[in-house]
Amino acid sequence: MLDVIKGLAMFGVIAQHAVPKDQLAGVAGSLWVRQAVTVFLVVMGLNATRSMLRQGPAPLRELAGAEYWTSRFWRLLAPVLVFAVISTLIGAARGGLEIGPTILLGQMPYPGPGGYFVTLVLTFAVVFPVLFVLFRAHPVATVAGCFAVSLAVEAAALQVDAISGQQYPFVYVASLARYLGVVGVGMWLAVDARPFVARNLWLWIGAPIGIAYLVWLDTGQPSFTDVGPSFLATAFPAACYAGLVVALLLALPVSARGGRLLEPVALVGRASFHIFLVQMLVFRLLPGSGADTFVLATALSCAIGIVFFRVMPTSWPGRARGA
Repeated sequence: MLDVIKGLAMFGVIAQHAVPKDQLAGVAGSLWVRQAVTVFLVVMGLNATRSMLRQGPAPLRELAGAEYWTSRFWRLLAPVLVFAVISTLIGAARGGLEIGPTILLGQMPYPGPGGYFVTLVLTFAVVFPVLFVLFRAHPVATVAGCFAVSLAVEAAALQVDAISGQQYPFVYVASLARYLGVVGVGMWLAVDARPFVARNLWLWIGAPIGIAYLVWLDTGQPSFTDVGPSFLATAFPAACYAGLVVALLLALPVSARGGRLLEPVALVGRASFHIFLVQMLVFRLLPGSGADTFVLATALSCAIGIVFFRVMPTSWPGRARGA
């Protein structure tokens, strides 16, 4: 089911980049379409935590050993490097390269929409082993600390005109610290994702706050910042809402999960990172916006991204795929 959730979130990402923001606001887009990245971050925290929990009480040096870094290289960094080369060559041919200091933070020389998420994912891979060890020892304090860090980042950003005065301040939107509260919800759900157990009651308390915040975003641009609404919708106030949505979807009985009908969506979910990379380039090359752009961008991004996912090696040459 997690693959299906990621697949649906991937469609949401493409919709955000294809449909004008005023149209999204008109259909309460912050409550569903603009939650795509928030859901991705919840699932990222959940998946990574579940994976390390299976290793038992292993120390940090084992959790962050050679096997971990090798898997992160092939799963994340290798496709980013391949994509960076291809997109840079295309950008150079089109005369659209943008060389600046944000390249040092992971922005592509030929940037496309959603490029900040690549930096988020790579940063998460680097810091997660330490974050997990803290969570394993002190789960409540770690999740609370994640929210505190996110709150501090948002408060500080409002005091910096170079951030609050832009629609797309890369340093701000690509900062993992800004999203730690969302990631923390995913980590919490990794232990027990059942939505109706007592330990998850706080999500039900926080979700209405998140809904009110998101509805408020859709009523108009907040006066205190010029940052785009898609980025504001992924902030920590929406964490409990997104986490509860994920928990409720995971709680669906097998008979309600669509079976083979949702297998194509699950495939999109499994290839979601590669599709995410491809859609960045697709939207640089596609003109216009609207429903027709969404359909075409979805078809191109998913088709090319799935092929990209399948042809990329996942281990050193000579080792079996997935070994």
